Amino acid sequence: MLAFAALVAALILAGIKMATFERLDRSYYRKLKEVPIRHPLAQKVDTTVYSSARDSLLKPQQLGSSTNSVFRPNRRVWCVECRLPISFQAETCPFCNTEQPTKRPPPEDVDKDGIRDSWEVKYGMDPKNPNDTGLDPDGDGFTNLEEYLAKDLGP
Repeated sequence: MLAFAALVAALILAGIKMATFERLDRSYYRKLKEVPIRHPLAQKVDTTVYSSARDSLLKPQQLGSSTNSVFRPNRRVWCVECRLPISFQAETCPFCNTEQPTKRPPPEDVDKDGIRDSWEVKYGMDPKNPNDTGLDPDGDGFTNLEEYLAKDLGP
């Protein structure tokens, strides 16, 4: 019971001390605001730099689409040896110094139907007709495009 009374008394004293500290703190800041700041070397502060920085944060400058290419990442491919990402234009890997395969131009496809012209000529199709991809001249249930993509022997 004596310990409980001591605890209560300690809490009351702590509360009184805290109230005193808060009162002194408020009094200190009140008096601090009343003190004029006058120093013989003090000059007026130019706030134009601060204002322009604040304005640029509130309204950031928008980049046009023509200048936005700076933020577009480079096209990357995997190195054939170490499998790390490298630039598409790299001839040798900067990590393992392995020479990369040469880039071949895409096969010629005049009618843009997805089947290269040499394959169309080889199997009797018209390389200038984009509609022959959906045909099935041999009746096996697969279109010419499906057979080309599956690397079948022919239509």
